[in-house]
Amino acid sequence: MFKHPITVFVFATAACAASAAELPAETPLITGKHATVKALDFEAAMLKIPENYRAPIRMSQDKISTMVDGLFVAKSFANRAREAGIDKDPLVRERLEQAQNQILADMYLRKLETEAKIPSLEQRAREIYNADTKKYQRSEQVRAQHILVSFNQRTPEMALARAKELEAQARKPGQDFIALAKETSEDPGRRRNGGELGFNDPNGFEPEISEWLKSATDKGAISGPILTRNGYHIVKYVDRQPGRRASFDEVKKNIIEGERAELLKKVRDDAINAERNDPAVVVHAANVEALRIDIDPELLTRQQMGLPQKPATPAK
Repeated sequence: MFKHPITVFVFATAACAASAAELPAETPLITGKHATVKALDFEAAMLKIPENYRAPIRMSQDKISTMVDGLFVAKSFANRAREAGIDKDPLVRERLEQAQNQILADMYLRKLETEAKIPSLEQRAREIYNADTKKYQRSEQVRAQHILVSFNQRTPEMALARAKELEAQARKPGQDFIALAKETSEDPGRRRNGGELGFNDPNGFEPEISEWLKSATDKGAISGPILTRNGYHIVKYVDRQPGRRASFDEVKKNIIEGERAELLKKVRDDAINAERNDPAVVVHAANVEALRIDIDPELLTRQQMGLPQKPATPAK
């Protein structure tokens, strides 16, 4: 058992740590006067998270701590609400049942998806790939490197003069452009990329840089100072890859995932439509229509904007 200041949440140390998935369901994570959060609570909450986002949460102690803390606060206040008898209100009971119904409905649809027999989709993916020769085109890619001279604590004239100095250094025979960029560039991304911008669509660079790269033909060409909103750039053109159609192996996974998603959507849609169209289903249209009320649109707009109602026009 451990105490819990909400803003300071400490999990077990590495010496006795285990992933949440390995903890027994009843393992306490937070205990308090009004609620206890257990490992099972965390696992249930994780089911609400889209599958592709679960791993990043599991890898982040901050995210896990925040999530468990939220569960504790919600569970504590829910128990306080029960103590106050709020759960006995008919509308509240109905809202609780609707929330339960939504969860169960979602789990049932997931069960249908899990049980659905999805055939091998590779042949179908190849048919889709071959059906349109213009699809899956990759644009031309240009590789570039750069050095940035910013306007930070410089006038435009000073920045230009510094850029010309670095251009001259970059053009010296045997000069390693990346080494110079690592040493002198003021690009915030320098620590991450060292001045290497990699292969990109030519239009993916700053417009002024893109314009120069489009005209560059000789590998290793170095630009003069190029002015952008960020400062002056010295750019080196490294290589160019012509536009091409991606190979089947490059796009196969995405095509298969797209087709699988469509098949699972059909499983859901078919189940929903079958339920709606069951002969035993009766829509009491008149009763549904009776739920509608007539409201003056102008009055509604004034209420939504927090404006006072217009005074009634006095009778003559």
